[in-house]
Amino acid sequence: MSAEHKKVLCGSLFNMPNVHLTSGIKYGTDFLVYLGPPKNFHSSFILNSTAGLDFKTIVALTRISSSTKKDFVTILYDKTFVFVRFNRFFL
Repeated sequence: MSAEHKKVLCGSLFNMPNVHLTSGIKYGTDFLVYLGPPKNFHSSFILNSTAGLDFKTIVALTRISSSTKKDFVTILYDKTFVFVRFNRFFL
């Protein structure tokens, strides 16, 4: 799936007021999700729409998201869309 197709697909799923998607390449993922204008807000999530993530990639993206105060969300799609959110727990 091309990057442009992913952006259109994710944009349609996150078609809500004040939700913005930008490139997530700096964090090794597809998109950053902002719950307001990117110049005024810190991104809340890193979003991956790549199918077939292995365990090591999930752990790595969860660690990156945790160290940058974000949650890691991935979209799984077959016939329906499933959003899976990963975060680290601190005791």
